[in-house]
Amino acid sequence: VLKRPAVIWDNIHANDYDPRRIFLGPYDGRSPEVIPYINGVMTNPNTEFEGNFMAIHTLGQWCQSNPDGVKKDIIKDDRMSPIASDIKLETEIDFSSDDDLPSRIDVRYQPKLALKAAMGDWLTEIHSRREPPRQPFPRAIPTFLPGAVSLG
Repeated sequence: VLKRPAVIWDNIHANDYDPRRIFLGPYDGRSPEVIPYINGVMTNPNTEFEGNFMAIHTLGQWCQSNPDGVKKDIIKDDRMSPIASDIKLETEIDFSSDDDLPSRIDVRYQPKLALKAAMGDWLTEIHSRREPPRQPFPRAIPTFLPGAVSLG
């Protein structure tokens, strides 16, 4: 249908429907094998800025998990082709536990490990010392109105 690679819009991080809930989990449900077949991924973040650290951090890890951009052939009836693997991960119908996942699914990005790394970086960020900016406001720039200045 499309004559170009698609851009994926993921809405898993959004909480604009209920601001009392904040998504603090990892980016999950998409195989890195689809990366070479798409033009990018956009995410709809939480409305609270600080609550987006882990979601965006793990999305970044996912984006870097297929650095070579290796395309695997899509085989129409192969249930482990990149597209089929992605559908299986999204629907989670065929696999009742992690032990049921076939070994051919890409394991370069692991959501639990990505979340653990994001939590460590988030704690470092939280405990870092913060100082106010030295000059919180830009310097005033004198302005001259065209009729107010005499040239001679």
